[in-house]
Amino acid sequence: MQEIISALVSTMTGRTESARLVVRQITVPTTPGPCGARQTTCRNGQCIPLDYRCDGDTNCDDNSDEESCSVSSICEPNELRCRNDRCAMRIYRCDGDDDCEDNSDEEDCPTRKPSDSCDIVEFECMSGDQCIPITYQCDGEIDCLDRSDELNCCKCIRLIANSLF
Repeated sequence: MQEIISALVSTMTGRTESARLVVRQITVPTTPGPCGARQTTCRNGQCIPLDYRCDGDTNCDDNSDEESCSVSSICEPNELRCRNDRCAMRIYRCDGDDDCEDNSDEEDCPTRKPSDSCDIVEFECMSGDQCIPITYQCDGEIDCLDRSDELNCCKCIRLIANSLF
C-alpha cells in the first residue's frame, strides 16, 4: 500500500514551494520459529544467540550452528592454521590442550630431554618434560599435563605488594 501526500510549504526565506511525501506501508518480518530477534534457530528447534552461529564452538545440540560456515581464508598473524581449516592462537601450540578441535595444534611438538632447561620466560612443569609461558603459572587454568602450574599458588602477592606502599 502506498499513499502520496502533496502540500505547499513555506521556506524560511518566505517562498512557497510544493512538496510531495510518499508513504509506504512496510511489514517487519518476523523471526521464523520460536526464537527471538537476536537469536537463530538450530535445525532441532533450539534457540541460540545469533553471534554463536559459525563461531567455531558447537552450541546447537545437533551441531547445525557450525554447518555451512565459510572458513576465513587467512588466519591472523598471531594464529596458526589447523588441519580442519580453523585458526588457533600460536601461543596455544603444544600446550596440551586441543585448541583446534582436531588436535592438530598438539601434533609434532618438540620433545624435551629431562636435562634441557626451560627458557627464562617459561615455567618448568614438575614432570620436567613440559615448559609453559610463565604467565600461565597460577592463572587458575591447568596448563601443565601434571597440573603442577596450579600447585602451591598463593593469593598473598597482593598483600605483600600493598604492604610495600
